[in-house]
Amino acid sequence: MPTIVSFLGPARSVKVASGINFNFHLFGNTKANKPPLVMIMGLGTTQYGWSLEALQELAKTRQVLIFDNALTGFSVDTLAGKRDLMLTIPFMAKTTVELIQALKFPRKPDVLGLSMGGMVAQMIAVNHPDAVRAVVSVASSYGSRAAPQPAGGIDAMLQVLISEQGGSDPSLMFPLGVADPALCTFLHDAFSLYFASIPGYNNISSAGYGAGTIIPSPLAAVVTPQAKAKQAAAISQFFKGQGTLARLAATKHPLMWMGGVKDKIIPILTETKAHLATPGSWLVSIPDAGHAVPYQHPQQWAKSVVRFLDHALPD
Repeated sequence: MPTIVSFLGPARSVKVASGINFNFHLFGNTKANKPPLVMIMGLGTTQYGWSLEALQELAKTRQVLIFDNALTGFSVDTLAGKRDLMLTIPFMAKTTVELIQALKFPRKPDVLGLSMGGMVAQMIAVNHPDAVRAVVSVASSYGSRAAPQPAGGIDAMLQVLISEQGGSDPSLMFPLGVADPALCTFLHDAFSLYFASIPGYNNISSAGYGAGTIIPSPLAAVVTPQAKAKQAAAISQFFKGQGTLARLAATKHPLMWMGGVKDKIIPILTETKAHLATPGSWLVSIPDAGHAVPYQHPQQWAKSVVRFLDHALPD
């Protein structure tokens, strides 16, 4: 049976100062006296790429914000007629802060980023330190030429990821490939989203219950090749710049690094080095996980995030 995604609530949008019109969902426990959690997705994926089980677990204890990154899904550049927008990690951090400000949260939010999203979350912490409280970086790098890279180098890996080959090779994300239980969880969630968004899907009369409301369109999970290429260029540039690690070591943000021991894209050595360089940070390594860390054990993963965020709350 599909997971019913009504808990996400309706898709909403807001235009921010940089010209990006963000598509987002804000849901969860509105009565909890805890900071909301802003979740930033990675390369080539929309907000609908998060594990549904993990989102449900996180939403028990706080409000959760998921959104399409600039130029992905239904987050569009309203100035596209006047410019060909190039993406950088600092720009994505800036626009995410603009989104946070536009939503006028009563409390400073926590931020969690996956893969490229983790780079953005880190950049928010160092470039906009007053915008967020705790930071969770999942399967992500701190960048710079000193950061560990995958076999063959980061640029070669990025080209694979944005190619058709990368999209059809589950072993890049899941250690056991097609035999990995985490892939089954991922495919179940994909089915659940199609079931919600496509009337009559698989000739099931109740399919399409979220069409045009919860899920704006069956195309909501689509990221164009052009957007993927721009995101890949932003990551490549991030690995050639100064990165975030030295500045993160000097911040006062509660910080947690999470990674899969079998990650082929961001080697687990990245999180280990980052943890050692950032005093007081947490390190969580998942032995059987690859790059798609949240899908390996969704509920346990979410509980680990909650445990850290709650520990980071002031007494």
